[in-house]
Amino acid sequence: MPWKSLSQILPSGLAARIIAFLSIALVPIGIISFVQTAQLAKETRLRSQLDLVALTETAASSERAAIVRAGGAALALGAAGGVFRDDMAACRAYMAEFVRKNPAYSFVGLLTPEGTMRCASRANDMDLSGEEGFADLMGAAQSDIHIDPRTPVSDRPVIVVSEPYQVDGAFAGYVSLSLPAANLSFDRSVLAQTDMEDLVLFSKRGQILGSHMGRIEDGGLLPQDADLAQLASAQSFSFAKTSADGTERIFTVTPLVPDVVYAMSIWPRRSTAAQAVAINGFAGLLPLAMWGASVLVAFLAVNRLVIRPIRLLGRRMGRFALTRNISTQWVTASLSQELQDMETAFVQMAESILQDEAAQEDALREKSILLKEVHHRVKNNLQLISSIMNMQIRRSDEAETRAVLMGLQDRVRTLATIYRQLYQTEDLGHVDAAHLLGDVVSEILQPRRDAARSRTYVELNPVELYPDQAVPLSLFVAEALSNALRFSPAPEGRVELRFGPVDEGHARVELCNDLPPDCAAAEACDGLGTRLMRAFAMQLGGELETTRSDGRHSVAVTFAITDFKPEIVDY
Repeated sequence: MPWKSLSQILPSGLAARIIAFLSIALVPIGIISFVQTAQLAKETRLRSQLDLVALTETAASSERAAIVRAGGAALALGAAGGVFRDDMAACRAYMAEFVRKNPAYSFVGLLTPEGTMRCASRANDMDLSGEEGFADLMGAAQSDIHIDPRTPVSDRPVIVVSEPYQVDGAFAGYVSLSLPAANLSFDRSVLAQTDMEDLVLFSKRGQILGSHMGRIEDGGLLPQDADLAQLASAQSFSFAKTSADGTERIFTVTPLVPDVVYAMSIWPRRSTAAQAVAINGFAGLLPLAMWGASVLVAFLAVNRLVIRPIRLLGRRMGRFALTRNISTQWVTASLSQELQDMETAFVQMAESILQDEAAQEDALREKSILLKEVHHRVKNNLQLISSIMNMQIRRSDEAETRAVLMGLQDRVRTLATIYRQLYQTEDLGHVDAAHLLGDVVSEILQPRRDAARSRTYVELNPVELYPDQAVPLSLFVAEALSNALRFSPAPEGRVELRFGPVDEGHARVELCNDLPPDCAAAEACDGLGTRLMRAFAMQLGGELETTRSDGRHSVAVTFAITDFKPEIVDY
């Protein structure tokens, strides 16, 4: 998968990505750990089985020795069968003498293939051909052991060990020795030192020969639905299975005499010696636990050394962006060299930004002061011009000349009012057009009679404009209002001025006045003032709208509120 595609499917957070990459990096280690853990668990189970086998063989060592001795004695007595085959009296005497000298055995005799027990220590010529398992015994011609709860010559349980013997190289029958079951010396010392519940001896055919504790009489400790004959194997092994009483236990089977007698030890499920035999769930979870611990330790280290310092640096940057304050929260010496370099670069960058902003603020403040000074001097010069014109008006004898000069004086005073408003405002980049127009209207109405002021209706709504539009707007209103007052009939004529926003991004100024009754005077309204208003409307970016109806004259301009556009200067 390409690196770009892998980055796209991973989470966006740094911590989540680190965990994802660490998980991918730890996959080979996890596989190795899983294999090694499985191998270790296998070896542990094998060692536990060997320990259980050793304990089982130790616990059954006395029984094994007794059975091996009995088998060896039977093989030795088999030779006597060939020696005394023609003298049964001597053979019987030999057998009786053997039992007398070996009290561990209660009976010994030769069993022919026809089922006759001849040459026995006692009760000769018994016919056993009708006994259960006789045909299988003769057909196998192999070593055999079984328990007989009641024999014809004994009324007590005996363990019968049978070994085949030959005469002239041919199978001649079995030498059978009987060991009283009560004489088997079950050694319980091993059971006392361990938590083994019982030890069971059984034959190759699955017949139980006895147990150490005698707790298997009801079958509750034996494996559930288990055939002991199927457990007879040449190899020792252990397994976990539920007993007939519903309790899970550990069982170990080992051959005492291969292919003849087997021992099975029974252990509780929580046994210290046998617990490794059962599948341990924790061993399977160990690689997962190692992966989780590795990811956690790596994440904590990365979080401590990288993620948390980066988050702190991000917060410092955020606070600096909002408050322009460089905090001294970190102790640089505790950071890695790379993060120290990042913090040093950030501090230097922040200080450089603060210095640049301070320089820009100083330059802007100086520029604002100079611009206000320019507006102030322009206003003073315009007031000086107005005063000179006023002196000239007083010295003029011609009414027409005085009227022309007074009209020019009104325009000059209007300009002076505009520049006075500009240098008095705090923000030179924006002008409250409603406040500026109010000053212009007051300046125009001030020298006129109270009757003129009383018949003038003014409605001004706030609109923020740049000076490039505020100046021609003020000149337009001054010219339109002067014309309206000049030509509106007095005292009944009404003059209305309205200004305000039309919609977002547009504004409209409109001035209406009553027309004089004589049309000639109405025609006089279309003179220099109208041409000036048309020019001011073009500067605003609008078009002059003039209407005359029902004795009313109206001029209006609708224009778009534009941003400041500095003049391109060719240096």
